[in-house]
Amino acid sequence: MILKVINHDFVYDMKNLCTVFFPWEKINDDGQDNITVITKADGNEYFVSCKLFDREVSKTHILSGSEDGATEMSVLLYNVLSEITGFKPPWGILFGVRPAKLMHRFVDEMGEEKARKYFIDEFLATAKKTDLALEVMKHENKIIALSKPESFSLYVSIPFCPSRCAYCSFVSHSIERTHKLLEPYVELLCTELEKTAEIAKKLNLRLETIYFGGGTPTTLSAEQLTRLFGVIKSDFDLTHLREFTVEAGRPDTVTEESENETVAQQTAEKPVFGLVEDANDSIMAKVGGVLRYAFIPLGFGNEEGGWQCAASVISGFSAKEGIVTTMGVLAGASDEDTEALAGAGDVSDVISGEEAGAEESEDGNAKNAVDAIALWFPTGLVAFCFLLFNLLDSPCLAAISTMANELRNRKWFWFAILFQNAFAYIVTLIVYQLGNLFTTGHFGVGTVFAIIFVVIFFYSLNSVLSKHFCTL
Repeated sequence: MILKVINHDFVYDMKNLCTVFFPWEKINDDGQDNITVITKADGNEYFVSCKLFDREVSKTHILSGSEDGATEMSVLLYNVLSEITGFKPPWGILFGVRPAKLMHRFVDEMGEEKARKYFIDEFLATAKKTDLALEVMKHENKIIALSKPESFSLYVSIPFCPSRCAYCSFVSHSIERTHKLLEPYVELLCTELEKTAEIAKKLNLRLETIYFGGGTPTTLSAEQLTRLFGVIKSDFDLTHLREFTVEAGRPDTVTEESENETVAQQTAEKPVFGLVEDANDSIMAKVGGVLRYAFIPLGFGNEEGGWQCAASVISGFSAKEGIVTTMGVLAGASDEDTEALAGAGDVSDVISGEEAGAEESEDGNAKNAVDAIALWFPTGLVAFCFLLFNLLDSPCLAAISTMANELRNRKWFWFAILFQNAFAYIVTLIVYQLGNLFTTGHFGVGTVFAIIFVVIFFYSLNSVLSKHFCTL
């Protein structure tokens, strides 16, 4: 999508709010696209327009002296995008990961009742989400109450990752390019921890929580982690420590050595080790694991790679490019890997392994992203059917919202969506089952249904043609 920011400095707010409405769209500031958003400030007059395919909505607002410019421009953009898409994000113009932190501030400044009203009236958050932020704030207050004025928390930043995940928006560096910085960074970090400990002792501060974040802290070697933990244990007073957390957001960085020996033995007596992003334990894996059975007759719902394919199909309902991104993330690809996949030539050859080769490493895991994806599609027919289904099923949310506005009839709108997906399923079923019959000789229940659908299709076509020629 194209986002034009004219005569104001609210670029960050505008980009993030556009991402809320169009999460799979890459935002550019120039060029041509089916989605174009213009935000403009002309003195106190604010203007926002959005063109979605052939439909356009625009609004203006005159800024008063007491109003916040960034907030009012965000509200204007929210209203324009809500009208043109028919979608109203429940958090309103808020984005990010800590709305409760914002609620803390407003409650301190104006009290709970006015803060709640401000969230709903000014930020356009729903009452349900506003109450959720209040509830989280109250739970956090119980934990905060356990601390004393001299309490402090230690955050240890490890801004490195094995590779950059496609969905990531945090500031981090891939060790593919910055591995030479790892060791000097650890050395300087140890020095900084020692200095921090000296300051804490002079001020008689009590350390209550330690959090290793990133990036991916477990990108460091076991030896490097041990050195950092050693400095913390030797230089800081851990008498009052209540939490020691180490993020391990990439399962491929967790080894028996780093988890058991390094973390468990080097931290406090009761360490907390958080594996926060194991794809196989994710909600998407659970949902995809259930839905994959529906795709078995289409060839790509098998045990090997089945839930990943189902999850990719689900993401495609938001935007078709989301399929590639989801597959790249689940295969452990970096941004560079995803771009390489996109430009690798014939897509069906790549994902079926006919070009890259679906070999495995000695430990049984696919040696790279292409090989990992190739394992999900054992034959070219399976790969083709996956592409065919995603080509024929319902389009992206932007197109769906346009359909809803053009049809202006809820019954026909849902009929169109169901028809598109049913059509995609039946056509793909026919192609896979008959293709499998001709290439391998396999005949099963799915083959029977495929033949029945073919017979119904030709019978219906013959009836229509006969009636048409009789009329003539």
